[in-house]
Amino acid sequence: GGDAAIYPASNGDGSIDTYWAGCGAGQWIQYDLGTAQNVSGVGIAFHLGDTRTANFDVALSTNGTTWTTVLTNQQSKLNTALQYSSFTAASARYVRIIGHGNSDPVATTACWNSYSEVEVRGTAVVADTTPPTVSLTAPANSTSVAAGATVTINATAAAKVRVTKGEFD
Repeated sequence: GGDAAIYPASNGDGSIDTYWAGCGAGQWIQYDLGTAQNVSGVGIAFHLGDTRTANFDVALSTNGTTWTTVLTNQQSKLNTALQYSSFTAASARYVRIIGHGNSDPVATTACWNSYSEVEVRGTAVVADTTPPTVSLTAPANSTSVAAGATVTINATAAAKVRVTKGEFD
């Protein structure tokens, strides 16, 4: 679809030779997108991904406190390229990848969760800055109105508009 990278493919430098790692089930790395975005997937390049598979979950949050798991029990393929996993788009500012180790046969290295590159996919939320169009319809514009008369205001806006105060001269 129209999804694109809304967080760059990098864990710091864009190189698959460097990586983030944490040993143990439940170790995670979190990405802050700066503002809420419509997130619909992740691309992950796994360190040593051509020699072992990795197990992981992905969770989203709008506030960094309450999390919704959108992918569970995922397993990578044997390669070092970005591997994409999609899910139903959801609003999120924070994306967390939770690792559950890898398939290395040596127990002391099977605990490692290691990501060379991560790309968050989705569509950026763009704030609508178009001001609303407002007109008086009853009475007509530029008409004098006696105190106590009914005035109707119609507004058209691309986004939600809330009128909090009206002043009349």
